[in-house]
Amino acid sequence: MIRKIIHGYVLLNILSLDVAFGAVVSSLFFAIALDVHLRINSLVALGLTVWMIYTVDHLLDARKLKREASTERHRFHQNHFKTLVFMLTLAGLVVISQLFFIRTPVLIGGLVLSWVIVIYFLTLKKLKYLKELAGAILYTGGVLVAPLSLYHDSLTTPQAILICQFLITALINLLIFSWFDMEKDIQDRRESFATYYGVDFTYKTFMFLVLLNTVVGIYVVLQNDEYLWMEVCLLVMNSVLAALVFEKKYFDMYDRYRVLGDAIFFIPLVYILFR
Repeated sequence: MIRKIIHGYVLLNILSLDVAFGAVVSSLFFAIALDVHLRINSLVALGLTVWMIYTVDHLLDARKLKREASTERHRFHQNHFKTLVFMLTLAGLVVISQLFFIRTPVLIGGLVLSWVIVIYFLTLKKLKYLKELAGAILYTGGVLVAPLSLYHDSLTTPQAILICQFLITALINLLIFSWFDMEKDIQDRRESFATYYGVDFTYKTFMFLVLLNTVVGIYVVLQNDEYLWMEVCLLVMNSVLAALVFEKKYFDMYDRYRVLGDAIFFIPLVYILFR
């Protein structure tokens, strides 16, 4: 039974469905931070859009390869290419149907973000080692598009810092993935931060960012304890990412690092449910 559950979750991870759900959870997290209410329509559109972006990205990577991919994720997208394209079409139709029910400010914000996404895919070949940064910005933008669109006041300093910390967390997540995947990316001729700068510099970069997030979080709590538990959520998220690095051999087996690394975005759900 446990093996079936684990296998099922691994499949969700390969399909990037857990990433989509994590984006929805994170958006609700920031809705609380900004004290705004999100409708189900915007959350459905967000989740499906994030899934579509990740799936298109993986399909493009898989299509470039002239041989079998080195990673299980890209092999899956190679083997089920047509099925996933069909699912993308259905998801796109669902997203379009939700646009008629989304509030105007959120719709405008979503349309602006959609143009940024188009630019991202058009310039994907040129991004190279900036791909992780661009991905973190897009993910954070998707998470924030609804909460920020409905927020009509100026951001307070703790709120702005919280957003920056989340962006850094998303970046750490992607940098660690590129660090783990470096050898496979080299084999498949995919460019990343790690393949460009190397293992040591990539390691120093994400560890510096973890330390930065921790120090900034402590500063925010000392200045305003209203954000204590939100900062605790971010601290736990960053701690899990750091643990992946310290136990590299274990988490490298069966792509455990990717499963757990994506699952960190479920952590704010604890705060949402029990605050």
